[in-house]
This record gives sequence, structure tokens and C-alpha cells, in this order.
Amino acid sequence: MNQAELAPITLSTYQAQMFIAYVEDMERKKIFAVHNVSHHCFVDNTQSYTDAPLPQARTEVDKLQRCIVDVADWSGSRRLQLNPTKTELMWFGSSTSLQSVSSLDRSNRSIGEDIIQPSNSVSNLGVLFDSEINMRA
Repeated sequence: MNQAELAPITLSTYQAQMFIAYVEDMERKKIFAVHNVSHHCFVDNTQSYTDAPLPQARTEVDKLQRCIVDVADWSGSRRLQLNPTKTELMWFGSSTSLQSVSSLDRSNRSIGEDIIQPSNSVSNLGVLFDSEINMRA
């Protein structure tokens, strides 16, 4: 093997170690647990989500928004920052359920000075999802 073939492995190992250190710290701070929000952490992506019956939609959105603010604060204290252009908010449900969610609950959300608009479809690990989860987006 030549030196060029070894460099990506070294970088990958470093990134994985940093990722593990950050995830462990985030878990110790219990950022998601405090808000009772589920999450998945990937090397360059953290997904947070919650579910609730329709009457509790506003409460859940507010809870999720507070959680994201705490994640942004935690990130900032470690010289990291959320990328607002890659931050997405999406509602999932049947077409009937989605029509029942009030326009206020489906409105834009602010995270610090950034405005996050709800999306109709998102890409998750290369798979495109739409709000009705029919994968036709």
C-alpha cells in the first residue's frame, strides 16, 4: 500500500473518535432525555423526533423546538454549529391527520436567528420520504 491509500483510514478513525466523544458528552448532558425526544446520531447528522396524538401536536412541536435550541447551545459551547440550511422540520401522518394539524402548528419555527420552514419531503440516508410516508415524493 502506498501512503495515499492510508490517509483516508487515519482521517476516518479520527472522525469516528471525535464523533464518539461528542455523542457520549451529549448523552451525559441528557439533552434529548430531558425533553423526552427520541434521536439518532450519525457522524454528520443528528435526527430528533417525537410522536403524539393530534390534540398534543402544539405541545410536541414546542418541546422539539426547545430541544433543538438546547442542542444548538450545546454545539456552540463546543465550537460547533447547526447548519440552518440543512435543518429540516417535517410532519408525518395520513393525509387526513396532516389536514387536521392547525396551520399555527405547521408554521415556520425559529432556532435562534434562523427560520426553519416545514418540508414536504426529506432525504434520510439517501431515501426520500414524504409527509405521508408513501415514498412517492
